[in-house]
Amino acid sequence: MNSRSPRDAEVLRLLGTYGFLGRVQIEEFVLGESALSIRSRERVTWRILRRLSQRQLITTNALLAGDPEGMPTRIAYFLTARGRRVFEALESVAQHRRLRVRGTFLLAHALMVAEIALVFLRQARASSGRDVLLWECDWQVARSLGPLPVAPDAKLTYQTPGRRIHAFIEADRGSEGTRFFGRKIDRYLDLYRDDSRLPLPVWPLILTVAPSEARTSELHRASETVLRARPQMSRIARAFRFTSLGALRGGAGPFGEIWQVAGRSGRFPLIDEPAQSAGAPVERRETRTQ
Repeated sequence: MNSRSPRDAEVLRLLGTYGFLGRVQIEEFVLGESALSIRSRERVTWRILRRLSQRQLITTNALLAGDPEGMPTRIAYFLTARGRRVFEALESVAQHRRLRVRGTFLLAHALMVAEIALVFLRQARASSGRDVLLWECDWQVARSLGPLPVAPDAKLTYQTPGRRIHAFIEADRGSEGTRFFGRKIDRYLDLYRDDSRLPLPVWPLILTVAPSEARTSELHRASETVLRARPQMSRIARAFRFTSLGALRGGAGPFGEIWQVAGRSGRFPLIDEPAQSAGAPVERRETRTQ
């Protein structure tokens, strides 16, 4: 890898992290804070992608016909076998996975996870005192936290002027029934019951992003069914929060009144209570909140 092309290396790291990304997503990740004009940003992004393609480090495929969830592009970029080897050398990691490029599920899911990450990054870039301190995708979470009874799609640590937020992200594509999702909530409750396995200073928010408002409401109801069956877990019920991708990307942003909350009716901001009140991220027994 040419050491004089830090943007090329950054794109390789992004593709190695997320698996698949659209061109617009790559542009925003890499040049979102640039003073370049929109046209110049597009040209720079195309040049990076062309160089990496010519070096046989990345490739692309046109999938997601119809694009029902409004993803930013139907064409996704991903690493070739050679690109994966370069990424592993850059990050000093062992080969973590081989992504199938046939079909659309993994690709669409990866684009959705990346879009959720970009929403929080966009908010941080636009607001003083806010910062995405950490974003880890599923394989990074497994590497940093070890084997857990549930595997979140991402882990977020976000700094606001008043507090630090820890959250697990669930990107729901609507491809599984609500019973399947309910079993996932059960596994999160099992993890809380044995939270000594979770090396975080507080019990995180569990933020589920769904493809539609109807699906959001379905998952909200499914979580409440599980929580009613385990009343001893009511202390953390309000950590489970649900919204749609459209609402998350909308004008209110991720901190607006867009979240359905387990145990409550209506929609609420992401942070609407003091850190130690009911429903806020719960302080774990052996540590203190940051």
